[in-house]
Amino acid sequence: VFRQCEEKNMPTLIAAIFVTGGLGALARLSCQILGKKITLDFPIGTVAANILAAFCIGIVMPLEMPFELKAVIASGFIGSLGTLSSICSDMFLLIKDREFLRALLYVVCTVCLGYLAFTLGKTCGGLF
Repeated sequence: VFRQCEEKNMPTLIAAIFVTGGLGALARLSCQILGKKITLDFPIGTVAANILAAFCIGIVMPLEMPFELKAVIASGFIGSLGTLSSICSDMFLLIKDREFLRALLYVVCTVCLGYLAFTLGKTCGGLF
């Protein structure tokens, strides 16, 4: 990411990624809190956050925009919204509770629905 950015713009780029990363993390937390209100038995909030992130990155990828803006959106906000660490943490808790079928369903939902959301986002992003 940083090799393509001019050295004079580097502090601004880092600050922008820092801020948008925080916003993405807050958005993920909001999804997780809402998910807990829906069900305590399944990490639906994390699934929703990751599907939303996959959709968003699908939209952003084909768009023509300056490299720095794409880096801020993709690495900052979207990168924090959908995280592998949240998936691993939720999976660990499901397996620890011996909820093997739910853990499998969680992974399949996250990967398959995430891929479909990415594809839909890429199609939408290609329209612009």
